[in-house]
Amino acid sequence: MKVLFLEVPKQTFYWFGSSILVPVPFLHLAAYLQKHTDYEVVIRDCRAEKLSWEDVPKVIKGEGPQVVCLTGFTPECYSVYRGAFIAKTILPKVKTITGGQHFTWTPEQSLRECSCLDYIVRREGEASLLELLRAIEDGKDKDKDATFMEKIKGIAFLNNGTYVQTPDRPLIEDIDSLPLPAYHLVNMDLYRVNYLRYERGVFVFGSRGCTGNCEFCTTPRHWGRWRPKSAKLVADEVELLVKKYHKDSIWFIDDCFNISRERDIVFCEEIIKRKIKVEFWMETRTDQWVRDKDLIPLWKRAGLKAILTGIEFSSDGKLKEYKKGTTVDVNTQACRITKKAGLTLQTCFMYGDSTDDGETAGALLKYARKMNYDLCSVQLTTPFPGTVLYDKMKEQGRLLSDDWLHYALEHSVIKNDTCSPQEIEENYLRINFTANASIGHFLKMLFQLPRDRNNGYWSWRFYWETSRLFIEDFFWGLLHFKIPKTWEDFATIRIISKRYIPALRKKDWEKIRQLYETGKERESMDAATNSYLPWVKAGNSKYEKYKQRLLNNNNRKESLK
Repeated sequence: MKVLFLEVPKQTFYWFGSSILVPVPFLHLAAYLQKHTDYEVVIRDCRAEKLSWEDVPKVIKGEGPQVVCLTGFTPECYSVYRGAFIAKTILPKVKTITGGQHFTWTPEQSLRECSCLDYIVRREGEASLLELLRAIEDGKDKDKDATFMEKIKGIAFLNNGTYVQTPDRPLIEDIDSLPLPAYHLVNMDLYRVNYLRYERGVFVFGSRGCTGNCEFCTTPRHWGRWRPKSAKLVADEVELLVKKYHKDSIWFIDDCFNISRERDIVFCEEIIKRKIKVEFWMETRTDQWVRDKDLIPLWKRAGLKAILTGIEFSSDGKLKEYKKGTTVDVNTQACRITKKAGLTLQTCFMYGDSTDDGETAGALLKYARKMNYDLCSVQLTTPFPGTVLYDKMKEQGRLLSDDWLHYALEHSVIKNDTCSPQEIEENYLRINFTANASIGHFLKMLFQLPRDRNNGYWSWRFYWETSRLFIEDFFWGLLHFKIPKTWEDFATIRIISKRYIPALRKKDWEKIRQLYETGKERESMDAATNSYLPWVKAGNSKYEKYKQRLLNNNNRKESLK
């Protein structure tokens, strides 16, 4: 049986810029299948291969799989629907499967919104996907033998319109029992993380789960308790990436990489002992970073260049409200320790919940500047499905949108007590622009280069890769007579300047589905495989209007002469 893992064309989060991120979930799942079966497993990554939606039918038809697996974050779910629709249209007998954090917590809604999805694998996917594929290979089907399929733990499906969710599958206790990701199934030369010093950078997971219980995070519910890979196994993976795939920068994207002090020491000693020349970046909690401040020299010897840490809020009250488990004092101390050690520092903040306003925006910016950061990432507070925050906001009737595209950390989706969504977004953009793209911060980063030759380039590249997005959008806006004030303004500017393919909205997916259900199969397929979508392209007349306005202005100037 042939299984195709398909990464459909989709935009990454704004902060990642033009980075091409390795499809980590698919690499883990594919490796597990190759270890336990003789299936032909293929990974196709449209973004890395520079394939558009127009190319997706060719990819699916050319591979000819029996099963297509897709995944995506919450704002990408409609693109997953789109991929499943194309797969079913090209190969009607193919089975489509999706999973991941969004689909785990919205299974029934997702299955009903997209009838082209056959199964959803919930929570940790390896064992559930393997058992599901074996059932499909044996000719079992949810509509023919639902009783058998209901015995497979950790999946969800519709049986003739009736929603079926099987019991949760126990989490994998021994993460070391899992094989290393199947890097050999993709062209690793295509992937890069532009934040890192060298573009030959990749993401790596060193563990699953977290010790924290933050109400805005999906990890506690989805991945459960912290389950680490052994230090030696993580070092093995780093060594593989460096020596076989010539990667020289690693970003550890665990929610907190350094939870175990003993494991951290062993990992650093392994990297040093093996003489692995690598520079890496890790995410950490401030309390654990302060706890292990005496290990920073060891971390630096092993190759640590930067840390990302979630400060989140500028008051102890909000940190306690969201069960962050840290304090303003500890957060401040962690940032000072980091900069004193000569490491690049990215701080992350949240803004835009039900009580935020212009005053709290100013307080957050004032506090953030005291952290002496290199990059300050401020995201709008977003209640993702599967979080305690989502449950609270839904119960209180504070969710402003049912379009998942808006749940991308960039839109105001929580009803505020005093501010409109537009005011919240304007404050959010002002904080980010002032914190990262102001003249003062630019000069600070510039003067830092000669003082810190070892780490200055890291800091500068990191700063520039993000700040240039704001700067480019701002000047494109001026060129098109529109100063961006909200996130929709930025998105519009990027579309009319043809630097951005429109992401699929809920109403776009519903229109594709409506065309298909009313017998207009060809029109629906044409829409699904059009990168710009016919109605978006037709409705996006601003670009032509701006060009005409510019031409008229020039003609007027010529006539005055």
